[in-house]
Amino acid sequence: MNFALKTDFMTGGFGLITLGLIGSVIIILKSLYIKLESPNELTINREEYTQLFKVIDSAIEMTKAPKLDEICILDDENIGVTCLLNGFGANGKNVLVIGIKALKVLSEEELKAAIIHELAHIYNEDTKVSSEISRRLIRWNEIVYRVDEGDNIIKMILLLPFAKFYIEKLERYLDAMSQTEELLADKEVAKYMSVEIYAKATMKLEIMEKFLANPYSKLEIRSSDEAPKNYFTTLFEDFESELPNRKEQWMNQIKKRISSIYYTHPSFKERMEALGIEDFNYDINFNDQSDDYKKEIDTLIEIKNKQWHKYWSHQWEEGTKEYKEQLEIIKNYKDTDDIEKIMEYGEALEDLGEYEKALDFYKDIASNDKECAIAMYKVGQIMLMNNDEEGIEFIEKSVELDGSFFISAMGIITEYFLDNGMKEKIDEMYEGVN
Repeated sequence: MNFALKTDFMTGGFGLITLGLIGSVIIILKSLYIKLESPNELTINREEYTQLFKVIDSAIEMTKAPKLDEICILDDENIGVTCLLNGFGANGKNVLVIGIKALKVLSEEELKAAIIHELAHIYNEDTKVSSEISRRLIRWNEIVYRVDEGDNIIKMILLLPFAKFYIEKLERYLDAMSQTEELLADKEVAKYMSVEIYAKATMKLEIMEKFLANPYSKLEIRSSDEAPKNYFTTLFEDFESELPNRKEQWMNQIKKRISSIYYTHPSFKERMEALGIEDFNYDINFNDQSDDYKKEIDTLIEIKNKQWHKYWSHQWEEGTKEYKEQLEIIKNYKDTDDIEKIMEYGEALEDLGEYEKALDFYKDIASNDKECAIAMYKVGQIMLMNNDEEGIEFIEKSVELDGSFFISAMGIITEYFLDNGMKEKIDEMYEGVN
């Protein structure tokens, strides 16, 4: 009897572990099949976009790079290449993706320089390695999701810790190798084109990124009752309106910034130094496209407007729900001692881009309550966003009052130091922590 009970117990335990292993294998197999695609992508052909293909063909001819299988226009500001592997990793093809926001700002020669940089990633075989790592990251994140969604404790014990460990290692490896690959691709451009042209292209793309991250942009499309039909047209009009006032400020910030080891790309400053440009002082002109080329870009903008509207029109109400809730919070706010209501109001102001009002509001709270850590933190956060170094004092005060702010405070202050090229300050800060 005793033996029988032990046998049943052992068999049952072994059966659970076996089922857990089988379940883990099934989860992994289900996660192996991946089809990579992007919403609102637009594949173009040379018959309709002769000027754009002239630029692309010229870059390929100059570098003797492998031919591209597809050219896709996406909604963003990036230019990139990928070895697109569908299914279980077969049927790879080289795809050049160009963001419509990059096309809007680059001249033909600047675009050619940027494409040569991307072609270098193909013939240096960076795309094969990065695509495989990216596929593994997608695959293992899918595994984590499937396990988290399930309720099998054995799968969680056997699979989840390894999956999370593996994902972190892949991410660190991808970051570490990417910066080196970017600098090598930059040097390939210098073999075929003027570094001045490439430097200008890189600066323009950085300026577009600064604009898109601009917290003071007055472009607020969420106030519309329905999804706008001319989103990209309106966006570029806002860019052209902001540019005269912000261009020099953005360029100075871009030239000072240094990179972190966790970034996939080196900073603009580091890239220019690697190309032998110690002082970037070139004139940046955003109106240097030929008429025929510009017509093709304008046609693509119209198509992207329609794609964007179609994508958002059926989910506009849900997409703007939070915005409308924030409006109601601001509209109905009354003076109160309830800190949750107070912070809810301040964060609503932030969400609507009313940063000056939010800053004054948080400062008023902090001056009336010297022990309010969250108000101190918010004051410092907005001041650093405004590139005001005095914000560090408020951030540090918030940590003194409440240690739970420590991790996020270190991140915000580090970003400020990176933005302003203050590597020695970062070193001092982390030495103090250690």
